[in-house]
Amino acid sequence: MKIFFASLFLLVFSPTLFAQGAFYNLSLYAEREYPSNAGAGIWGYSDTMMVNGQPRIRELALMCTYRGLSIVDISSPALRELAFIPSSASNPNDFNNNWREVRTSGRYAYITTEAAGAGVQIVNLRPDENNPDSIRYVGTFSTGGNNNQHNIGTDGMGYSWQVSPYIYVCGGTVTQGFGNSGGVAIYDVSNPESPVLVGRYGARYVHDVYVRNDTMYCSNINNNQGVDIVSVSNKAQPSRLKAFTYPNAGTHNIWLSDDSKFIFTTDEISPPGQNIFRAHDARDFNTIIINAGTYKSPTGGNNPVVHNAYVKTHWAIIAHYTEGVKIVDVTEPYDLVEVGAYDTFTGSGGSAPQYNGCWGVYPYYPSGKIVASNIPIVFDNSPSNNGKLMVFTFNNARAGAIFGTIRDAQTNAPIANAEVRALDYYNKSRRSNADGLYRIRTVQGANKRFVFSATGYRADTLTLSVPENGDSIQVNVALTPATSSVQSPSVPSKFSLLQNYPNPFNPTTTIAYELPSASDVRLELFDMMGRKLATLVNERQSAGAHAYSLNASQFSLASGMYVYRLAANGLTDSKRMMLVK
Repeated sequence: MKIFFASLFLLVFSPTLFAQGAFYNLSLYAEREYPSNAGAGIWGYSDTMMVNGQPRIRELALMCTYRGLSIVDISSPALRELAFIPSSASNPNDFNNNWREVRTSGRYAYITTEAAGAGVQIVNLRPDENNPDSIRYVGTFSTGGNNNQHNIGTDGMGYSWQVSPYIYVCGGTVTQGFGNSGGVAIYDVSNPESPVLVGRYGARYVHDVYVRNDTMYCSNINNNQGVDIVSVSNKAQPSRLKAFTYPNAGTHNIWLSDDSKFIFTTDEISPPGQNIFRAHDARDFNTIIINAGTYKSPTGGNNPVVHNAYVKTHWAIIAHYTEGVKIVDVTEPYDLVEVGAYDTFTGSGGSAPQYNGCWGVYPYYPSGKIVASNIPIVFDNSPSNNGKLMVFTFNNARAGAIFGTIRDAQTNAPIANAEVRALDYYNKSRRSNADGLYRIRTVQGANKRFVFSATGYRADTLTLSVPENGDSIQVNVALTPATSSVQSPSVPSKFSLLQNYPNPFNPTTTIAYELPSASDVRLELFDMMGRKLATLVNERQSAGAHAYSLNASQFSLASGMYVYRLAANGLTDSKRMMLVK
């Protein structure tokens, strides 16, 4: 087994990319400001219609503001507002109300508010098949009690083109007189414009709700009550199947992994420092493992507060108040890794500064766009408050893994409890086991630096390319004992291109090389006819050991022999490698 390692000066690293005010892998597509009208919840809607004989995909942002709902076409950066549905004109409590949310079922939007007496507003998002911009306000329906409510869930929630015959209205006073006043009221919306109450669940106050396959997952924000899992196969008589809580639970919202095996929660009102995103292992329903994985924003000072999180395939897209939008790879829920960020918060102050910034997100558009609602810098009803709709594109970055064995360079014995630290990911670290085996996940990308260290050994630093698409590469490392008379050079003594490992390979292999001085480096891939297939590296790099992780799938390579060539400071070298599928 070939081992490559670096013996470099241990670098002091200041994470400029991953600093407070992080912006990476998310790009701002467009934004729309709402003067003197603060932002609140947000959701999305999409459909396809024929226009002049051609299919047109329509993507709408449903942006809640204190004064109503703004419906915006996000297909172009112009962000054209198609309609504004004002708050209840007959209810002064609902004007400038700062708690407003919206969800969709089929082509209808349902808008909730915590203003007493306001009820739930209904909007038909596509009343005219021949008019792509048509929108019609239907009216309101009452939820009883004081007629106020916090949020709504639907079956299969997230993908707006799915039609659910039921909506689940929660919080406020929706179950007043039936157990806890803020539980869940279930409505039949077979006639979307005239919902009919069919059942209630009033065991606890439910702040947000998620429903899948006739199972309702309730986030019980108050009194450390955690999560209720409720069967709603009989809508008239919901039945609790399971309840669990966890330390410092202030469960604000809840979502599931695509396979329903993990439950994700956010905690808005936990003690400072515990307002985090959590993964709970529900593969064994009888013994749910709480806090299987946790994520706390690594860039935030002053204990930032997490708000809403929604899962889409490999990612959780999180509205994280003052931290803005965060993207977390949840493919391995026991090891959650941030892979994207855009800080929407640009100031401080107000009566509740920790609740400024990003309120909500929606990531389920066919185009892959993400919309976010940004509430103002000052959290009150002053005229200076300007809410903001922000539209982002995401490059689908993933977390890759580096794994291997750490051994003694002299005896080849495995080193237990050695530390591997990813300098370019907030100094995340992992330890090797008794056999010297380690594995560490971090965001994909080139030129990521890892420090390998152990008590009694000289620390080594490797610059590696973390593979894309959740792949892994093997990197075995040999550490030199600190007492050894063999001195490791601080930089390599000569230009060197190493044989790729493994070889043959499928589909990934590592190309390692050493530079005796800082150089303009070009690493290229050729077929056996001498035709260039790709430029793998084209940048200036520091002196030391470097490595590139090649994924054959990325370049659609067929089985066969290939040549990789390295050029730096007027020197070149090339080697062959074989791909076997």
